Amino acid sequence: IMAETHACPVSPVDHFVINVASNASTCQASDFTLTAEDSSNNAVTGYTGTVALTTSTSNGNFAAVTASNSLVQAVIDSGSASYTFDGPNDNGSVSLSLANEHAETLTITVEDTSIPASSTSSTVTFSDNVFTIEDVGATVGPVNVPIAGKTRSYQIKMIKENAGSVCGPAVGYTGVKPLKIWRDKDVSLAAVATQDPLILSVANILMPSSDPGSENVDVFFFEGVGEIGLLASDIGKFTIELADITNVTNTITPFAG
Repeated sequence: IMAETHACPVSPVDHFVINVASNASTCQASDFTLTAEDSSNNAVTGYTGTVALTTSTSNGNFAAVTASNSLVQAVIDSGSASYTFDGPNDNGSVSLSLANEHAETLTITVEDTSIPASSTSSTVTFSDNVFTIEDVGATVGPVNVPIAGKTRSYQIKMIKENAGSVCGPAVGYTGVKPLKIWRDKDVSLAAVATQDPLILSVANILMPSSDPGSENVDVFFFEGVGEIGLLASDIGKFTIELADITNVTNTITPFAG
């Protein structure tokens, strides 16, 4: 008797990449991307598995931002949910969010028990006071993106829980505030020697590529809202980091320039 044997099919998904910001606000949801990758760190575009999402503190509410299917969350503020990838439409990557009203530091774990594969994010600190940065530049051409050689305007808000438990700009945060500002280059463009962009504020400075250690830019705020200009001399992709070390407030906000 001859027996024919076959190897069991193995899922190409080896791990998940959870791209989260280091800091977030208890007043608003923080977006993050979730990508299923193989052992060579390539996105598995046909992935159709179901993943369980949990936070290390069992707090928070997940939601879908850019995803083909709905995210399932049975219990509010439980830090748990599940999502089933749509292979043809999600292409192995989705954008989700986590809202958390608790001031704490946590991690996000994503697991597909059927493979099995499990990954845990870097830490995310939810704070009652946090900066947000919004691109308020005018549209140039068919795509509204920053362009090298042209000034781009960005609105900075100090967000906190104000009187009456209402979240919004900190109305008492007014005047010229000394801040730290620097940038982290995107790892996907590590080979690109991006020149330091120019920050236009109370005084113009070059944005350093590492933490300056002390305040290096003055920004004028009125009732929690300020504005800076950014002039990049060449193409690149990086993250802007802001910190008010006097008020122990910081944030990290994605920015492509």
